[in-house]
Amino acid sequence: MRDGFGTMWYSKGEGVGAWLQLLFKGLFIITRFEVKPRRDGNERNKVIQLEFSDGSKQLFTMLNTDSIQKFNVQQVETTYVIVKILQVYGTINNGGSFNFFGVECKNLSLVNKSSPGSTGLLRAAGVASKEMPPLFILEKEEVINVSCKDTFVNAEKFKSIKMGRGSNIIINCNSSCSLTPNIVYGTGLYTRDSAICKAAFHDNKITNAGGKVTY
Repeated sequence: MRDGFGTMWYSKGEGVGAWLQLLFKGLFIITRFEVKPRRDGNERNKVIQLEFSDGSKQLFTMLNTDSIQKFNVQQVETTYVIVKILQVYGTINNGGSFNFFGVECKNLSLVNKSSPGSTGLLRAAGVASKEMPPLFILEKEEVINVSCKDTFVNAEKFKSIKMGRGSNIIINCNSSCSLTPNIVYGTGLYTRDSAICKAAFHDNKITNAGGKVTY
């Protein structure tokens, strides 16, 4: 589930109908969540459903980008979340990484089970508050702005960055880079002397409007 090489959840070509269950150690009030989609545009989800232990369900529509997306949840008490894929932008290995945030309910005997979603009742009962730790830290993300001609070989800005298998960097590409004659070598996998942004456009990692791409 973590956003690293070989650890992000993927459904092995299942696409629509694939699901993942997250079991919590106790009862939580879920208030929001964040999603890090998969890099390949053919592996991204369009609509996902969250199902909770009280039987309630909520739908969320995602953008076709690999940028982290944030959603508020209609507050619900639950011991688990089932993430189910309902619509996709493409079907290969749909999945992603998820952060869920909320309030931990320490004393289950104080919770009135007949009033699901009653945040006020839980606070009045003296339930301790603790935000669940995230799987990926947004504050640590650093976006690198590059020119249309930049490659991993010729750009000075990459010489101080350690890159290897499993490492990720976020690059911002201008929309004009899709129209430049800069050369790329490869399809899907590109050589280090390929123009970075041109390769991202060539591989449909970003649209002609430009934006962020993760390498």
